[in-house]
Amino acid sequence: MRIIDRFKKNNFVKRFTYIFFSSYILLFFSEYFFLNEGPTFELISTLKENPLGLFFILEFILFYVFCAYAFFIAVDKFNVRNFWSIFLAASLFGWWTEGTIIPIIYMEFPLAIVWPSIGWHVLVDVMLGYIFVRKILNQNNYIKTTLLSSGLGLFWGVWATWFWSEGTKAIIPFNFMLFSFFSSVLLTFSYFMIDKIKLKELNISKTEIIIFIILSIALLLIQSISFGILPLITILPLTAIVLLTLKKNNKIETKPNIVQDLNGNVKTLNYLILFLIPVIASITYYFIYSYNLNLNITNEIPPLLMILGLLMFIISFIKIIFKKT
Repeated sequence: MRIIDRFKKNNFVKRFTYIFFSSYILLFFSEYFFLNEGPTFELISTLKENPLGLFFILEFILFYVFCAYAFFIAVDKFNVRNFWSIFLAASLFGWWTEGTIIPIIYMEFPLAIVWPSIGWHVLVDVMLGYIFVRKILNQNNYIKTTLLSSGLGLFWGVWATWFWSEGTKAIIPFNFMLFSFFSSVLLTFSYFMIDKIKLKELNISKTEIIIFIILSIALLLIQSISFGILPLITILPLTAIVLLTLKKNNKIETKPNIVQDLNGNVKTLNYLILFLIPVIASITYYFIYSYNLNLNITNEIPPLLMILGLLMFIISFIKIIFKKT
């Protein structure tokens, strides 16, 4: 009991724990639901050959903790709550994910400013994984949770074939099942943890923000060694535009930010229904793999998400800038 009481009183520990488990949710949708080849194959290999090596996931989550701070600082300091402000704040997470520790934005400039930074990381990681799934869970409506989990599982099973056309060897169904269930266990546990923490306010300290800024600038300077001034003239102006827009939103929004708004009391059965995601995904994938179906639909999804993400970003900007105070 004393440990629990201390945990509740220690704002930093409570806040970091919340961000840590939220970061796994973002990681799941960014890497595992997306089926990024490197992290996916590494997880499958570790699960089968060296289960004790799974601690590498902790390091992976910490990378996402750093990127998630870009989102949560904006949420905390600019009272981000409505859909449009969330979308803009989430774009910071997307750009930090693809443009600080890894240089995808500069390697595939300017396309990568939108894809996957906004087209996937914002739409799928944040708006779907962190926001929408939690809103459904909070309703404790088993039918809605079942429909959502089934839909996610069906999409995952189909999307898992996206790299077949690129010559990458397909994952065998058993390995996909192992991978999907393990990553989904961590996902469900993460939803459970942030629900139990019930963080009312982030209150991210000045020290955390200063450390985050220093690390971000240092990483951008490191990227500049290979890509010249491109990292600085890309990330910094985009960030400034988003923050200035969110500053306007802060003057308009009077209700608590999205972190408090997402607090709920999710029933245990509702969490368990989430395991339909790997069940449906594994069945779908097994069917596609067994019949060697060539689903060209996976080639159409990225352009659609890219266009949708760009349009939503522009609309979000306009909605806030021209909203009357």
